[in-house]
Amino acid sequence: MPLSKRPQTMIRYIQVLPQPDDFSQPAIPLVWNDEDISWLQGTYLEDSVSNYRKDLELHWSEAMEVLKRADWDVSSYTIELFMWAYFAFNSRQFPSVALAGDSGSLKPEYRPLVEEGVYSDDGPRILLPLIDGIDHIQEAATDWHFDEEGLAVSKPFEMKPGQRICFPYDKADQRLNNTTLLRDFGFILSNNESCEATLTFPFDPSVALHPSHSIFSVASTVDDCYASADYTYIALVSVRSPSRDVRGPVNIAHETPALLHFHPLLVSMVSFRVANLLERVALRNDPFKLPTERLKKSTIGYLVRHMQSMLQSMTEHDKLLKTPQNERQRRAHAYRQEQEEILQEIIEKIQEDS
Repeated sequence: MPLSKRPQTMIRYIQVLPQPDDFSQPAIPLVWNDEDISWLQGTYLEDSVSNYRKDLELHWSEAMEVLKRADWDVSSYTIELFMWAYFAFNSRQFPSVALAGDSGSLKPEYRPLVEEGVYSDDGPRILLPLIDGIDHIQEAATDWHFDEEGLAVSKPFEMKPGQRICFPYDKADQRLNNTTLLRDFGFILSNNESCEATLTFPFDPSVALHPSHSIFSVASTVDDCYASADYTYIALVSVRSPSRDVRGPVNIAHETPALLHFHPLLVSMVSFRVANLLERVALRNDPFKLPTERLKKSTIGYLVRHMQSMLQSMTEHDKLLKTPQNERQRRAHAYRQEQEEILQEIIEKIQEDS
C-alpha cells in the first residue's frame, strides 16, 4: 500500500524510522554498500552478512512470484526497499512473549508454542512505537507492565527528572557481544561487558559427527524469550578477552588451560575432526572428555592455527583500508580493531599456557 494511502498514525510512525535513501544513518551491515562492507573483510561478519543477504534475496524473489501470481503490481517493490523494511523491523522488533510475563498471559493460539519450548524465532514478533526507539544500555533489568491501559516501562531504581531512559537489549547473564550488536542493531559498545571475538567457523557445522553437536537444540521460553538460533550460533564460536571480560573464560571447567577459552561444544566438534580411530571411539562414549594428550594438543593446534589464519587475513586487509569516511566505516573499523586485539591476546595466552 502506498504511504499516502495508509492511516495517518502509521505514516507518522514510518516517517520517524531511518529512511531507505538516508545514507547518513549507520544502519546495519545488511544494507551497507560494497565500500562500507569491505571494512568487515576477514571478520565473522563478512560471511555472515553475505549469507544473510542471500537468504533474504531468496525470500524476496519467492514473495514476488506469489504476488505476481495474485496479479499484484510489484513494479515499485525493489530488493533495496525490502532490505530496508527488514532492517527497520528486525532492529526494532520484540518477541511478543517478552511482554507476557508468563505463558498464561499469552493468547491461546500462542501459548502452546511457549509451553512446549520453541525458539523465539518461531514466535510472533511485534513493533512497539516509541518504545522501540529506546537506546540500549547494559544495566539493571527493565520491567514491563502490560495491561488493558497500555504498556509501561519501569526501572528498579529511582530516576531523576530529565534523566534519559534506556533499557538493555539483553540480560545480565546473557550479554550481547559487539558482533551481534553491529549485525542486528548497527552499533557497538566500546566498554561492552561481553568483550568477545567471534571466530569464523573452521568447518561446516551442519555435518554433525555426534548427536550432541546439534547447535540449534536450545529452546526459548518465557523466562528466556530472547534465545535464538543466531545467538546460539554466535555464542558457540566466540572467545572472551582474558584481560577485559570480567566473566572469565567460556569453558572455565575444562582441565586443559589452553581450552578454557573455547565453548565446550566447539572443543568437542574440533576434537572429533582431529581424532584418530581409537580416540574417536572413546569420544563416542563421552564427547566432551579428550582421552589422550595427543588429542588435546591436536585440538589446541587446530584452534590456534585457525585464529592465526583469521588474524593474518584481517591484518593484511588492514593495509588496503584508508581513513574511515563515514560513521558506518568508523564503527566497522572499531569493531575489527577489537576483534584483532582479542584474537592476538587469546593466541598469546594459549602459547604462554602451553
